[in-house]
This record gives sequence, structure tokens and C-alpha cells, in this order.
Amino acid sequence: MRKKLSSESGFTGTSLLHKYLYPLYGFDILHHMVFDVFHTIPLNLCKNQVQRLLELEQLDKTYLDEQIHIFPWTSELKSGRLPVAVGKDGKGLGLWKAEGFQKFAYPMLECIIEGKLENLNEIEILSSISRFTELHFHSGRDGWNDDMIEMHKKLAQGINVKIEEAQGLDMCSVSVHNMLHINEDILNFSATDNYWCAVFERAVKDYVKRSHNCKGVEGTFAKAEARREYLKSLQGPEVDNFEECDTEQVH
Repeated sequence: MRKKLSSESGFTGTSLLHKYLYPLYGFDILHHMVFDVFHTIPLNLCKNQVQRLLELEQLDKTYLDEQIHIFPWTSELKSGRLPVAVGKDGKGLGLWKAEGFQKFAYPMLECIIEGKLENLNEIEILSSISRFTELHFHSGRDGWNDDMIEMHKKLAQGINVKIEEAQGLDMCSVSVHNMLHINEDILNFSATDNYWCAVFERAVKDYVKRSHNCKGVEGTFAKAEARREYLKSLQGPEVDNFEECDTEQVH
């Protein structure tokens, strides 16, 4: 029943956070909680569109694999996960992680769909998703201004309308609707990279490797983190080795 409610409406009942925190602190779950853009955009918005392109054969799998192989990925992009070949059966798409979908949406997507799609609505949806990804994972990392926030709002509205009109209600997921509210999070809590979950997940990967006696685990991790921060401060500012910098690669 909870799964059905979640799929149909996005809600499974009254939130415990509202039940206990609103009477105590006036905590409003509609305004004081944020959306995790790192997962919402790549693993929902981008992933659903890529799957649709392949299932409807709007994008040939062999062509996609070739483009992934020859795409001129920069050193910065190569430092993390990249999209991998999907194969003829499309099962390779299951190996894509959030970072792979993110890099596919921007900068790759618009480069490879040129001349491949005839439906203008589909092109507008995919181009808007690329701009979405660019705002959050590239230009927005240097700070947001009012024009960028207003652009984000209009893109979100356009994506919701175009997806409903061109792709049907089945593609109008809760995640697509949530895009309408992310500009509010930016106004209230600053850039989304300040509070998305990727940073904390990577910290957890390090924590679970630490030895402990299963007693007071939170305190063990907190003390280890405090030691790390303290020792890092004693090392002083790091000095970049400019001799290793290839000036020909700097633009």
C-alpha cells in the first residue's frame, strides 16, 4: 500500500518530521527540506529520458556506443565516472551511475542528437535538461545570480509542460514536478551543491572502513573527523607545483 501511494501521489502519509518537529520548532517540511539534485536530476530526469530514447529507438545504440568512445572527454571529466557502452541489448545502461548520467546530459547529449531527432518538442526537452544539468553541475558551482535562478524556474516550467504534451503522463513523475521547487531551495539555502548527498555518501565510504568495537560508533567517527581536520590545519596551505602545469592546456 505504501509503495502504491508513493508511486501514485509521491506521499505515503503524514511525515513524522511534521508530526514531531513542527510543534516543537515550527519546522515546515514543505519549505525547510531540500531536494537532492545530485540524485534527482541524473538518476531520475536524465535516466528516464535516456531510457526512453533507446526503448523507442530514437537513438541507435550502436551510434551511442561509438559516440561515447570517441567523445573528447577532458581530463577533468575523466577524473570521475563516465558513461559506458550500452551494448546491443542495452544492458550496459544498468552500469551507469549518477555521475555518468550527469556527464551524458552535459556536455555530451546535445552534441550527439544534432540531426538525429526530428521532433522539435523532444529536442527542446533534451536541450532544457542539458541546461538544467549545466546550471547545477557547472556554472552554478561558481554561484547563482537572480538571472540564473529565473532561468532555472522557466526551464522547469517548460520541461513539465513539454513532457506532459509530447511524452504523456507516464513520464510526468514526481521528480519532474520537483524541478519546479528547486529554485526555491536555492533562494532559501544557496547553491544545491552545498547540501546534496554525494559528499556525505563519500564520507560514509571512508567511515565504514574504520575499525571500531560497535560501541558509540557515532562518537568514534566524530573524533576521527575532528582529528583529521585538526591535523589538516597543522599542515598549512598547500603549495601548487606550477612546474608540472602544462600551459598549452590552459585556456
